[in-house]
Amino acid sequence: MNNLDEIGENEIKARKEFVRSKFDRWEKIVHKVLNVLQKIFGFYFVFIIYKAIKYRKKYLNRISYDNQYISVYFRKIDDRRIHQGRSHLLPLKNFEKMDYIIVTMFKLTSEERIIIIPRIFALGVISSILGTIFILDGIITKLLLIFRRDEDFLIRVQGSYVVDVRIEGKGTLAQILRSIVHEINVKYNVDLVHQTKPCLPTVHKLRFLYTATAAGLLILILILCFCEVLSRRLRHNVMDYFYKMRAKRRTLWLYNECLRRRATRIEIIKRKLIQNASSFRNRDDYKILKTIKTKFPWLWTFLEKFNLDFRQCLLCKSKEEFYRCPICSFYFCSPCFEDMDGNCLYCEARMEMLELMNEKFDDEETVALVKI
Repeated sequence: MNNLDEIGENEIKARKEFVRSKFDRWEKIVHKVLNVLQKIFGFYFVFIIYKAIKYRKKYLNRISYDNQYISVYFRKIDDRRIHQGRSHLLPLKNFEKMDYIIVTMFKLTSEERIIIIPRIFALGVISSILGTIFILDGIITKLLLIFRRDEDFLIRVQGSYVVDVRIEGKGTLAQILRSIVHEINVKYNVDLVHQTKPCLPTVHKLRFLYTATAAGLLILILILCFCEVLSRRLRHNVMDYFYKMRAKRRTLWLYNECLRRRATRIEIIKRKLIQNASSFRNRDDYKILKTIKTKFPWLWTFLEKFNLDFRQCLLCKSKEEFYRCPICSFYFCSPCFEDMDGNCLYCEARMEMLELMNEKFDDEETVALVKI
C-alpha cells in the first residue's frame, strides 16, 4: 500500500514539473514577443521624431509646403483689405474650397480622403469578419437550441432476464456442477429508463455585452481614424506657434497666391473641368436613368427632389440646384455657374484644345479631321 502511495505521489510531482516546464516555456516566449513589440514601438517613436524633423525642415525651407490653411492672420489680412475698399478673398469660391482648408471645418479634402480610405477599407474587412462570426454563432446557437429542444426523449426497456441452467444426474460430478451453476442462475425483471437530455450539448447564448463591446470598439476606431486625419492639420498650427514670423510670411504668400489664382480663375477652372471630365461620366448616358426619366417621370421627380439622381457638379461635385449645358450635357451648381460667368467653360476649354490640335496639322489633315 505504501508503495502505491509513493508511486501516486511521484506521478503527481512529475505532472507538476511537466506543467511548470510548459508554463515557463510559454512565459519565456511571451516575454520575447513583448520585448520585440517594445523595440518595434521604440523604432516607431523614432520614426515619429524623424517625420517631425522632416516636416519642420520643409516648413522652414519651402514656403509652399503644406501651405493651404485659412488661418486667423489670413482673416485679418482679408478684413484689412475690406476696410481699405480693396478686393478680398473671403468667403472662398466653390472652386477654391477644394484647394484650401479651413481648420475649423470637418470636411475632408481630397488628400485626406486618400489617406483615410485604405483605413476605412481595412476596418470594413475586420467588421465584415466579426459580423460573419457573430452571425454564424447565432445560427449555430439556434440550431443547437432546436436540437436540444426536439431531441430530448426517454428510452424505456422492460422485460425479464432469466438464466436457468439445469443439470440432471445423481453422480458426484453432477452435484459439483449443480453447486457451481446454481450461482449462475439468475431471474429478474428489467425496467431501464434512459434520457438523452444529459447527453445533449449545453448551449450558452452569446451575451449582448460582447456584441455591443465589439461594435463600440469598431466605431471608436472609425472615429479615431477621422481624428487622426484631422489632427494632421494641427502640425501647421504647432509650427505657426513656434515660428510666428515664418507663419506670417507663409500666410502672406498664400494670400497673394489666392489673389493670383482668383485673377486667373477662368484658366484654373478650365483645367479642373478637363481633369474632372476625364473621370466623370455624364449621368444621362446611363440607360437605367434614361429609362426612369422617360417611363417613370414621377420617380425621376422624387429622385431629383432628394438629390438621389446621381447628378453632380462637374467642378465641385456637389449636389445642389443644377444648370445643364445643352452641348456637353454636364451639370453645374449655381455658385460654380456664377463663377464661370454663366458660360460653360468646359466647352470653351475643349474648343481651345481642338484649335491647338488643329494648328499642328496641315490644311489637308485639318479638313480630313473635320470630315471624320
